Amino acid sequence: MELPVNLMFVAEGEEELGSAHLIDFVRDRVGKLSRADACLAPGASQNINGEVSMSLGCKGVVEFELVCSGEKWGRGPTERAIHSSYAAIVESPVWRLIHALASMTDPADPTRVLVEGFYDNVAPPTPEDLELVDKLAQRLDEEALRKVLGVKHFYRDLHGRDLLLKALYTTTLNIQGIYGGYTGPLVKTVLPEKASAKLESRLIANQTTKETVEKIRRHLDRHGYTDIQILEYEGQNAADDWSRTSPKAGIVQATIQAYRDFGFDPLVWPYSLGSSPQYMFTKEPLKLPFISAGIGHGARAHAPDEYYVIEGNERVRGLADAEKFYVWLLSKYSNTNLK
Repeated sequence: MELPVNLMFVAEGEEELGSAHLIDFVRDRVGKLSRADACLAPGASQNINGEVSMSLGCKGVVEFELVCSGEKWGRGPTERAIHSSYAAIVESPVWRLIHALASMTDPADPTRVLVEGFYDNVAPPTPEDLELVDKLAQRLDEEALRKVLGVKHFYRDLHGRDLLLKALYTTTLNIQGIYGGYTGPLVKTVLPEKASAKLESRLIANQTTKETVEKIRRHLDRHGYTDIQILEYEGQNAADDWSRTSPKAGIVQATIQAYRDFGFDPLVWPYSLGSSPQYMFTKEPLKLPFISAGIGHGARAHAPDEYYVIEGNERVRGLADAEKFYVWLLSKYSNTNLK
């Protein structure tokens, strides 16, 4: 059977590693990719209760590492860990890093970043965004979301519209992990010579990854932490720009109609809370509309027990139904101006 549309597939296996080489792939094939009308990222979009969501973009992200060492500081152990009995007279790089990290957020509200200028370029929700948020607030299954995430409470027990606005329009500064010294079984009496913390910031329009790292650097310097290094994982693409597609785009409206044809009324998100390299397709030079959509259920992304439901049940569709949906979706696209 002949397909009703022309398809170009872009598949890459480095997403969890930062998609380091995808940008090169796109740059090398701009001429070919520019012939496309839109981009679709297939995905299992049903939650555990079977409700369908689709997102029209994503937050950006920049990831980096802070390193505090006695060698750079000129204080504390400078070459190797020493016996902890000297902690009374030798300073600790680990405590110095902890104090530096603590200076970046408000103790009364750890989601509030105190880095000067951190929120300067944050764009407020558009009228289109607020319309989508209001519709989401009426139907968002917060209990299902808590269950999937394994959390008992959201921030300050927000719910509904307030919860969505906080989630979607808050730039984050998250500590992925902290390590230094001995972390094995039982104890080891050492005073470490170095400590590191891996951080990330989730960005929204119109923030940039570059300005975020620069503001962190200035904050550290102004608070006396000029010795703490920022490692940016050069060449690993540990940064993605934010991406947005208008809800008025043809591909969005056609996808919503396809969902309805299958008996679903999708929850349409202005963008997802996570990040992916969508911007490589939605911004210069391609400037294509990009959405994520599909039926079926999967969860625990990036975890060792990430899963996808194959058979389906009375609540969520299985792989066979997902395949049928994509066939129908392509037929809808064939009669639509997708841009």
